[in-house]
Amino acid sequence: MTKRRIDAVEVCEGILRKEIENNEKNNIWPSINATVRVLLRQSRTMAPVYEELCELLPLERYVTSFLDALISTFTFWDEDDMRKAREERGRLIQINEDIADLATRLGDLLREREDICNRAGFGCERETGLAALFDRAGEHNPLYTLYPQDEFIRLTHRYEHKYWPSIEDLLSELASDAEQSEVYAHDAETEAGTSSRKPSQYDVLRAFQAKLDDYALGGELPSKLRLSDSAMATILNCITELDADSLVTAEYIKSFRQKERARAKSRQK
Repeated sequence: MTKRRIDAVEVCEGILRKEIENNEKNNIWPSINATVRVLLRQSRTMAPVYEELCELLPLERYVTSFLDALISTFTFWDEDDMRKAREERGRLIQINEDIADLATRLGDLLREREDICNRAGFGCERETGLAALFDRAGEHNPLYTLYPQDEFIRLTHRYEHKYWPSIEDLLSELASDAEQSEVYAHDAETEAGTSSRKPSQYDVLRAFQAKLDDYALGGELPSKLRLSDSAMATILNCITELDADSLVTAEYIKSFRQKERARAKSRQK
């Protein structure tokens, strides 16, 4: 290896070893350490990537940020994680739909029960006031009984039943809230990694790019950092320890980037 490459390997692997040392000292992040050790085992294969990285990022703090983004993304996001995230997103959408349907149905049932009790030969014991139900619901909450309960009860005595929303109104609002709810990801990596219609190996690359963009937004990386297609392919092959038959190529990364540019343009239209 050339001296430049040797120096780059020393810088990058020094950062990686410090990560392990710090985590072991504080007894944290064993999963992070496992990912770091994967990279250290692939030292010779990763050497040209480290050289390119140090050429693009002359400041060591930038190199540290890049490696941190790389390690955290590939530690916490793999194909199984992405698949689970997609399933949870789909389940959350379904839950909101079910809440909207059930709240609407329950409101209809309450109205029907009230109608029967008011006009038919039968009735049933029931609580029709929202304020009274609210107070009963708080009986097992010591913070409620200790602080706002007395003030709330005074309000219920001051304002009679007609001044409060009905239980049916509350359920209608609950149904509307669930129906209008937009499901969103808590972070850019999750959003990017699950944005396509079908799962693929591209998902983790999208999550990684989103992580880099997030670091750039915070000033921890240059805003237009772009490694070569071959470097990105090497990173993916090494950090995921792909079998020889499954290795990705620079052409694979090039195709991914072209598709991402096309997706970005289509979203702007």
